[in-house]
Formats: sequence, C-alpha cells, structure tokens
Amino acid sequence: MDPNDYLVYEIETEQIDSDNDDDELPSLTVELIADTDYSIHVKSVPEFYILPDTIEVYVPDIQSDDADKCIDIELISFSALSIEVAGSDNQVINEAEYRIFTDQQCTVPAVDIEENDSIVHIVNGKAEVNLLAGTYYLKQTKTAEHYYEDDTAKEIVIDPSEENVKIIHLKLTRISFVINSKSADSDRSVQDAEMQLLDENGNILHEWSNNSIMFNDLLAGESYIIHVTGTPAGFFNPQDQTITVPHRASS
Repeated sequence: MDPNDYLVYEIETEQIDSDNDDDELPSLTVELIADTDYSIHVKSVPEFYILPDTIEVYVPDIQSDDADKCIDIELISFSALSIEVAGSDNQVINEAEYRIFTDQQCTVPAVDIEENDSIVHIVNGKAEVNLLAGTYYLKQTKTAEHYYEDDTAKEIVIDPSEENVKIIHLKLTRISFVINSKSADSDRSVQDAEMQLLDENGNILHEWSNNSIMFNDLLAGESYIIHVTGTPAGFFNPQDQTITVPHRASS
C-alpha cells in the first residue's frame, strides 16, 4: 500500500467506569495516512468527565479490509460532592474545614481531581469536591467558632454512574454553657448574686445577676473564670471557679 493512501478510521469515546450501554459519547470518522504517527488532543469533554492527556497513535500499513480500524479514547467520569454545613441553630457555617480520606482510619488523603487538594474549605455553608468513583471518609479538621468539634468520620460512596452530584448535609452543635447559682448547703437557687465571667487574663466577658444564665459564645477548649462580686445577705462570696469548655458535645 502506498503510504500516501488514506485509511478510514473511526474514533470512538467510551466511559470506562460505566456498564450502562445507554451512555452515548461522541464519535467521528477520519482519514489517516498509513504507517504514520498521530497525536490526538481532546479539546473538551462533556460535564463530569476528566479531560484526557494527549493520545499517541500509530496507524500501521494494514491492507486487510477486516482489520481493526477503530481508535478508542477512554474517558473517566467523576461526581461532584456537594457538602452543606449548618449549625444546630441553623446558622450558616463559614470557618469549618474538612478533609477527605480513602481509608476508614483517615490516614490517606483523597484529592479533588480538579483542585488537587484534600482539604475542604466551607464558605457560606457550602463546599464542592470532585471525586472519582469509590468510598471515601469525610472528617472535620477544624470546627467553626462557638461550635463543638465533630471527630466522627462520615462514609461517602461516590458512584458517577448513578448520580453526577451527591449532596450531604452536616450539622454542627453550638456550644451552650449554663451557669446556675445555688446554695452550697441546700442546693436551692440563690437570687440576686452578682457574677462575672472572665477570660484567663482576667478580662470581663459577661456580667449578670440572675440565678441562671446560658452562654453560647464560648470557645471549645478554652478556660474561663466565674467570679462572684456580690451575694445576698447571709451568703459569703465564694472563691473563683475555673471552667473549661470541652472540645466535643457530651453524648
């Protein structure tokens, strides 16, 4: 065969991680010169597919009419994992961070195939990560201010053949800390005691005179000082008491 003769080739694209015969991807027919090297560059792919690298192809000098004249370009699909985070008080979460792992022990980070990053930054209560098919584990690495930490690893199964976008909803528990003033010998509530909440440096954060108060602006892991400045008649001022907010909410 004259090397300048053209061979008619069909270039097909197929999804290699799907068994669905209904997945139709574009194909084209081209005339290629025999005994010639070609580079196939894919300029664009459908949404939720990875753009493949340049494909090197050699067209042999084949004279048989029944020879395989089909060049397959294999495309890999992915899914977008949409993470929506809100507080138990329905507040929008902005500062929390999560990380995605491929193992249940959360030691091997998974990587967003487009961002090349395993850390998920929550902005305006949402984040999106692009992942290949597989089982992943989502774990919090940083909680939002005034919220308890969540150390559980959430299992997530990604199957692009079933859904292009997977949405999960996460809830963070707001820190709620209640301080009651009671009599030491009878456990009854004491009215009109004047109290302050101080930080570790002695700065006044709150002042109140009710027998019970709830704070929801404290920080997990931080210590605070309860200081009594005045008591009703018949009561002594107690010594300062230090409290530490736990990192995790009690079960």
